[in-house]
Amino acid sequence: MLRKIIKEIERLHKRDYVSEQEEYEENYKKKSALINFLIESFQKKEKKELSELEYNEILKVSLETFSCNTGCVEDLEILEKLFEQLIELKIINSSIYQEVIASSPANRWL
Repeated sequence: MLRKIIKEIERLHKRDYVSEQEEYEENYKKKSALINFLIESFQKKEKKELSELEYNEILKVSLETFSCNTGCVEDLEILEKLFEQLIELKIINSSIYQEVIASSPANRWL
């Protein structure tokens, strides 16, 4: 499931869209799916249904995916909105968020 979500995110910018709004909505939808998968994985780890090692790998791959696929202002806006959930749930903290931004192509705009 994780690999499928990542592939869909990686293909986002290879498609043609009717409008910028359609592109934004599709981008938000696909990245939301990864956030939801990450939250579910965190909950499974808390219930001991997923090992710490498995969870840490999911988290690492997910954060790398967000970093590599955040290249413009709209991507940054989406990331900020979605990462609020992760910070509220204490899945990540603000320094991890900053690391993702710093290692993203969008960092050139900051």
